[in-house]
Amino acid sequence: MKLNKIQLKALKRLYDREKPTLNIYVAGILKDRVPISFLNFRRDCFPEIGARDTALIVYRGVTFGIEPDGHIHT
Repeated sequence: MKLNKIQLKALKRLYDREKPTLNIYVAGILKDRVPISFLNFRRDCFPEIGARDTALIVYRGVTFGIEPDGHIHT
């Protein structure tokens, strides 16, 4: 999905606030947490059905919506 500059800044703020990681489990035991790059975090965005300008991203079971004006909603 193509994001505008304001949406990219809002996504970067969300990325810096959440510090996304990928948890690695072995036999049900947490072994390591690997940080996710901003590029991979950004690639998980998809458009909202009915509002193509709104970007959605799901992280830790929460769906964040980023409006074209930069407002983030859950």
